[in-house]
Amino acid sequence: MKITKSENGNFSVKYKDASGNSRSTNLRTKDRKEASRLVKDLRIEELEQAGKLGVLSAEVITKIAGSKSMKYWDVVQEYEQHMRMSAISENSIYTMMAIFEHFGKLYKVIDKPMALIEDKKIYNYLNTADDTSLSNRALRKSTLSQLWNFAQIKMYVMVNPMMFIKIDKSKLKHEQKTPKERKIFYKKEVDKIIKHAPYFFRQATALSYWTGLRLGDICSLEWASIKDRNRLVVWTEKRDKLVSIDTMDPAFGGGIVKEVLAEIDVEDKVYCFPSWHKTMSDPKNRSKASVYFGRICERLEIHGRSFHCLRHSCITRLSKIGVSIEAIGKAVGHSNTKTTEGYIHK
Repeated sequence: MKITKSENGNFSVKYKDASGNSRSTNLRTKDRKEASRLVKDLRIEELEQAGKLGVLSAEVITKIAGSKSMKYWDVVQEYEQHMRMSAISENSIYTMMAIFEHFGKLYKVIDKPMALIEDKKIYNYLNTADDTSLSNRALRKSTLSQLWNFAQIKMYVMVNPMMFIKIDKSKLKHEQKTPKERKIFYKKEVDKIIKHAPYFFRQATALSYWTGLRLGDICSLEWASIKDRNRLVVWTEKRDKLVSIDTMDPAFGGGIVKEVLAEIDVEDKVYCFPSWHKTMSDPKNRSKASVYFGRICERLEIHGRSFHCLRHSCITRLSKIGVSIEAIGKAVGHSNTKTTEGYIHK
């Protein structure tokens, strides 16, 4: 066993497991005394010796951990509180909690000590023989990894098994491994939707096509964001990024957005679309707006599109008229240009 210091100053402890494989645990401290204390509290040296004697097991780990043998669902509930204190979006929390519950019930580990959950169950969950896409399997792995990482920091478990459990792509079909391609809207299709769609979806379609705003941001649009009709200023929901758009700029509609904003009925002092804000704020119902939009498109014989395709359409349109990738990224709230590039269709 050895305590080492990384380039960023954090201390880690290196040790060998029961199979003789080298393992490393980030102690998440830059203080050597605290690192030594954590190693002592984690009883890693005892575990390493137990491994050398061939008696290392989940039961041994749990006994050494003592009072830290928290049940799976107790850890999940504690992590849920942590996510709320970290200002994680309600939608993200809802999605993650659904995965935690699905795994817990499917493999009957809800009331099982987290340290006793077998790696095989996690592997089987990530590699279940069904039509689950690769992207959804990756989401499951990322979500469970965050939970186990939290449990490791809290010393409820010794290691995060997601470090060495992989998704076996060889077992997946071509369709499962291939991401669904987003299709952009043509201008005539956007005009068709605006002409025939009911209130809110008419405005939402125009706003997203010309500014790239996500559906959630439009549902939660505040009057404070458009008090100056010549400029749209929005704190985006997904990344909490501030975007500011000149509504008179030809690249963003040259006055069309300003006209759309003028059409909005005043129904609430804060929100432009209060009923849809309420719907979007409820994780169980927030998909309704996307479903309704999909039905509108199908009725108008516009197939294979979702509301998010309007964001792709906006970014592609801006790129085609010569707006720089950096300027586009800033306008739509992207943190890096690689993300923006992924939205541009040839």
